[in-house]
Amino acid sequence: MDVSYLAIYPEVQRKVQEELDDVIGRDKLPTLQDEQNLPYLCAVIYETIRFSSMSLFGVPHATKCDTIIEGYYVPAV
Repeated sequence: MDVSYLAIYPEVQRKVQEELDDVIGRDKLPTLQDEQNLPYLCAVIYETIRFSSMSLFGVPHATKCDTIIEGYYVPAV
């Protein structure tokens, strides 16, 4: 998980920490067996992966100008 996302969204960081404290506590580390009891943390991780580029240089996910690709209209952002 990219820590910068948590810095940008402190309310998400707070909710993740609350869930970890409620489910795991502060005396141990989470394990894979805890995953089913940490739905918010899992959702944050999956969203981070979804928004992150999986390649070194990344592929733009938006166009700078309106365009048509294989017959589909793609508006500029």
